[in-house]
Amino acid sequence: MRLNITDLLTTLGFSNETLYWGKKLVLPLAQPGSFKSHSVVANWAEPRRVRIDVRAGLSGKQLTGKDLGQYPLQLQSETFFDFQVDTDGTDDKKGKSGTSSGGSGGGAGMRKKQSDHLSGFFAQAQNTDIPTHATLVKGVVMGMEIGKEALQSVFTLFCDQVRAAKVLTTDLLAAAGKTITRYTPPAFMSPRGDEQKTYTYDRTKNEVMFGVAPS
Repeated sequence: MRLNITDLLTTLGFSNETLYWGKKLVLPLAQPGSFKSHSVVANWAEPRRVRIDVRAGLSGKQLTGKDLGQYPLQLQSETFFDFQVDTDGTDDKKGKSGTSSGGSGGGAGMRKKQSDHLSGFFAQAQNTDIPTHATLVKGVVMGMEIGKEALQSVFTLFCDQVRAAKVLTTDLLAAAGKTITRYTPPAFMSPRGDEQKTYTYDRTKNEVMFGVAPS
């Protein structure tokens, strides 16, 4: 799924905004009730990757610890879509036309290649030659990776939800169906205690917890 970056921003509600390497855009989605509001963040943090993710709260900051723990589980888990930036082969052409250092190799050659790669992006920024397209390559909803075959449909539903000012990750998972390929539990869900311990069930105590009057 290849998209024009400007069109992508418009679809998500970032109207009249420009995104380039190093910039982050935040779209707050206020919800009624405590600790239910969230935000959609468009972040071009790496030269070849743009990430669209959902974060708890309206600030767009990555909350942790107790601040994050006050929100529902669906906002505590990672939900994001990664786009690979299309540079139209500009960097490859520059690399081929450059001179190679015949005497250097190994680590020195690798460092030079990385330096050339980054300098190419800096040169693009200075010349306002900002890449215009990106391809959707990965989607994760509530820590679960979406299969490639469902990626486009799930992202389309995500865009519809953002336009409606409320992201429902459970609906996104339902749209993904059986294409979920991997589950990465967040830190707060790591196992604790003794799983071999035997627990007893007290009907009188437990029914009260669920609003059932004891008989």
